[in-house]
Amino acid sequence: MIENFTNHAANERTYLAWIRTAIAIMALGFVIEKFDLFLMYLSRKVGVGETPSSSAQAEIVGLVLILLSLGILSGATVRFLHLKWRIDDPAPKVYASSLTNVILAILLTLLCAFVLVFLYHQISF
Repeated sequence: MIENFTNHAANERTYLAWIRTAIAIMALGFVIEKFDLFLMYLSRKVGVGETPSSSAQAEIVGLVLILLSLGILSGATVRFLHLKWRIDDPAPKVYASSLTNVILAILLTLLCAFVLVFLYHQISF
């Protein structure tokens, strides 16, 4: 039996949740970046007179989301390895709020605000 198995399993589940979040954000960035290409292709197939041009804003937003997901992925990996080491360490530990949690929460809040502003400008007439 693995010593502290429940703690290691919880650490791994949390890590996998962060991986899923990073993949979802990366997919969203890819969709936003490539959606303009889909609109151009669709307008050509339907026969619309004007072909919409690719938006530099969409490309920037998509790339920012992909880079953010890479940051989340690397941060989650570092945190996972650090906690794995701490679980195996026999010395007593004090639970404290992590700066990483605060930074990730701020990044995700900024991401939401960024996407809302982007969508508002896309929808506004």
